[in-house]
Order: sequence, then C-alpha cells, then structure tokens
Amino acid sequence: MTIRPVSAALYLALCALAIVDALAGWPPAAWAASALVVLFLAIESARIARLQAVVGLSLAGVGLLIAVGQGSFLETLFDGLRRTLPFLLLFASVTWLQIPAGQSPALLKVRTVALAQPPGRRFAVVGAAAHFLGVAFNLAGLSL
Repeated sequence: MTIRPVSAALYLALCALAIVDALAGWPPAAWAASALVVLFLAIESARIARLQAVVGLSLAGVGLLIAVGQGSFLETLFDGLRRTLPFLLLFASVTWLQIPAGQSPALLKVRTVALAQPPGRRFAVVGAAAHFLGVAFNLAGLSL
C-alpha cells in the first residue's frame, strides 16, 4: 500500500498536536488534532476495509444518537475524538517499530531458531519468544 504524502503529513501533525494536548493540556491542540482526525479519515476512507468502516460508523452512529438524545452531541463527538488520540499515537509507535524489527539481525536469528525447532518443541519456543519479544516491544512502544 502506497503512502500518500498528504495523509502522512496530516497524521504527523495530529500526532504532534496529540502530544501537546497530552503533555500541556492545551485545548486548542486537542481541537486541532480532532479536526485532523476527521480530515484524515475523510481522505483515507476509500482505503478502509468495508467491514471495518461499517462497524466503525455503526458504533459511532449509535453513540452519537445516544448523545443527541441527551442533548450533548458536540461534547460527545469532541470527547470521543479526543479519547482516540492516544491510540493513534500507539499505532504510530507500533508502525515505527515494525521496520527495525523486520531488519534486525538479532530478531531475524530468533525467528530462524524458533521456527527451526522440531514439531514437539516449536509451539512452546515460538510462544515463549512471542511473549518475551512482545513485552520488549510493548515497553519500547510505550517509551516512544
């Protein structure tokens, strides 16, 4: 899948604004980041798988219908967008870690050794490697 420069710039900007919001609590950063999320989704909507788009729109629609019933549509919309910002940062950090992980000689060696195990031990070795590497990558992702 090709990376669109406009989408990449929008995502980078919303990540920067989300960090400013998280660290400084500056409301204009949260508003701008939320607006960029909407713009990013509008630009990338054609690339979202149909099932995920239907489920996402359905869940958002139900939530917003409930918010309309309670008279808090805009507050709920903004709150929902603002609460997604940390997840977008997490997705960015995981994606950022994929490239080095795929090129690391040490990780490639772990993969080769784990998959070379005989059938009786392969499951246990692959499971253990996945758990320990998962812990390491989660800590690395959180430290970004």
